[in-house]
Amino acid sequence: MSALGELLKKASSTELAYVSTLGHAVDPIRELGLHLEQKQYNTRLQALMAPDDYARERGAAFDVMVDEVQKSYTAAYDGFIKAGLPTHMAKQYALAAANNEKQVRRQVLETQYPTNANLIGDMSIVNKSSTGVMSMPGNMGGRALRRPAKRRKPAKRR
Repeated sequence: MSALGELLKKASSTELAYVSTLGHAVDPIRELGLHLEQKQYNTRLQALMAPDDYARERGAAFDVMVDEVQKSYTAAYDGFIKAGLPTHMAKQYALAAANNEKQVRRQVLETQYPTNANLIGDMSIVNKSSTGVMSMPGNMGGRALRRPAKRRKPAKRR
């Protein structure tokens, strides 16, 4: 008997209400985006509390993405060459396939490890500094210590 058959055989009427017409169980918490929201909160918290760990994990995930894009290019190129396409066309089509793979993988990476979480982690490091000046990364806080630039007079017209 299939897994769906076992589920239907053992399920209560309440559990059956969560089974879709396609036979896939529906998780309302996932469908409402609450799993994603919780994961994003945990990611931001990790970036804030342990920015070095977050950066290492994101870097490793980025490396995996690069490897998958390379594999996609290689597989597509080999397939097009075996199909008899000229080299320049095989390269062009393989680059298009790799670009599609990159876009999908990049979206997954940004969902799991958002770029803006890096800024949160960087801010926590800067805010722990001894200067007492809250700032963003890149020494922007140092600008607050300088005097404002003098306003220049407009040039005289001739």
